[in-house]
Amino acid sequence: MITSRPHTTQPAARPHEAVAPQAASKRGAPGKARRQTAWGRPAQLPTITPLGRADLHMHSRYSDGLGSIQEILAFVGQRAALDVIAITDHNTIEGALLASELAQKQDARFEVIVGEEVSTREGHLLTLFIEQRIPPGLSVERSIELAHEQGGLAIIAHPFNRVFRHSIQLEVVDRLLCAPLEARPDGIETLNGSFAGIGSSHLAMTRNRRRYGWPETGSSDAHTVTAIGCAFTWFEGTTAADLRAAILNGATVPGGRFWQTADYWRLASYWARNGRPGRPTHIERLRRIGQSAHLAPLRQFSQVARRPLMAHLSHRRAERMAHGLPGQVEQDARIPQR
Repeated sequence: MITSRPHTTQPAARPHEAVAPQAASKRGAPGKARRQTAWGRPAQLPTITPLGRADLHMHSRYSDGLGSIQEILAFVGQRAALDVIAITDHNTIEGALLASELAQKQDARFEVIVGEEVSTREGHLLTLFIEQRIPPGLSVERSIELAHEQGGLAIIAHPFNRVFRHSIQLEVVDRLLCAPLEARPDGIETLNGSFAGIGSSHLAMTRNRRRYGWPETGSSDAHTVTAIGCAFTWFEGTTAADLRAAILNGATVPGGRFWQTADYWRLASYWARNGRPGRPTHIERLRRIGQSAHLAPLRQFSQVARRPLMAHLSHRRAERMAHGLPGQVEQDARIPQR
């Protein structure tokens, strides 16, 4: 009796499954096949967009910062892991223009945005990607319009801080929400690494996500070089153009921390010795008070009141000079000699 083995067939591959050929891969590794799709083409791996970091708020010696433009560029290039920075001195763009020019000449690995922190009537406003200075003292709506007219962006800086007089408050931000499109801000700073952001950064982030829905940024607001990059903005890409597109698309995320104690100490020590830019030192302030015309009667009364005391002190000093020498010799003679 002759029996035949049952004929077995290999199951066919499903349409959505990759069929691996038996030949070796192009790398030459034996027994390993190149991954292919069901249609025979190599499978495409997903493209991963790198994330960049930008610090959009810092100051140099052109306003009230301690670092020069050269020191800022050197620190960012050597120690700060930043792809984009913005020099935003108070009411001037001279330092930002110089930084942008030097960064291009030095072929720096990061880009510099020309910016300005404008002192509006309602508080500070960050303007980025600008070419001309925006004058201070205007309304916040007009300042935003001037930034937009030259192709720039406007970011509300450190809002909702009740003890900081340059912080834009709730009623003004609510007003901007209903402003015309050309007078609306392009974003809001919800993480400020300086003293202006302590206690108000979390409030700004909460209010923005519940009510306003504007793109969020994070910045160090550095006045010392070592504070640069402590707070920053995450964005898709690594260039200034990528950052601009991310802000306009609402694809930015704040990150980082606040200033360290050493940063406060350096700033306070410098201001105590040299005074803040545009403000007199403590000694100069006292000198101005002494020369004030309003205090002339008080100075005259003080001089008259001090005359009897000064005369008495002069008489006592003369008596001591007359009797001091013999007394001193007699006292020295009493000291035992060794």
